[in-house]
Amino acid sequence: MSENSWKTFWVALLATLRNIFMAYGVSEVSIKRLKRRCIDLQSEIRASRVMSVILVTIILIVAMAAVLIIAPRSDAPKRASIAAAQDLTVVGTVRDSVGTLVPGAAVTVTNQRTGLTYTNTADENAQYEVNIPDSAWAEGDTILVHAEMGSAQGDASGTAHDVNPYTLQVDVPLSTAIPEFGSLLGALVASFLVGIVAIVALGEKRRKS
Repeated sequence: MSENSWKTFWVALLATLRNIFMAYGVSEVSIKRLKRRCIDLQSEIRASRVMSVILVTIILIVAMAAVLIIAPRSDAPKRASIAAAQDLTVVGTVRDSVGTLVPGAAVTVTNQRTGLTYTNTADENAQYEVNIPDSAWAEGDTILVHAEMGSAQGDASGTAHDVNPYTLQVDVPLSTAIPEFGSLLGALVASFLVGIVAIVALGEKRRKS
């Protein structure tokens, strides 16, 4: 191989590999350092041009393979940020069997696949919110929601989906109606009056006997 042919080959090879390295995010400094090392190696073994071409080419091919395997492409961080995991927010409303809101109900959320549970309490509007960490759920997981208030309780479920916003709506109906305060007070008063009537009747019966 003549001197001019060797230089043409060398310049073309380095230019091609430089473009490949830069496409995969390798810094200009690293490329120049590798180029200097190859030039030093060429000077050391200039006595055998054929051997020089073979060894330098092998070194550059190995370096290129390492870059392709180890170094991420320049657009990889962007793709990773888009596909980054997110917490799953499970929200819903707790109602009794007749549709009355049940504020203060205890809510337990369970990922059926992992068995992990998370708890919260329904607010004054009977709405609850529970966050499942990004590492504790996956698309397609069955999410179980259990709510209870006194003797009334109910269950519901939903399927986790990997779509933004990462929110799963699960409303929970309780099996027993929770009496409102007015109804409960009325029932207590009625029971009290029935008791008074029964006591009076029993006393009247004893007096006559």
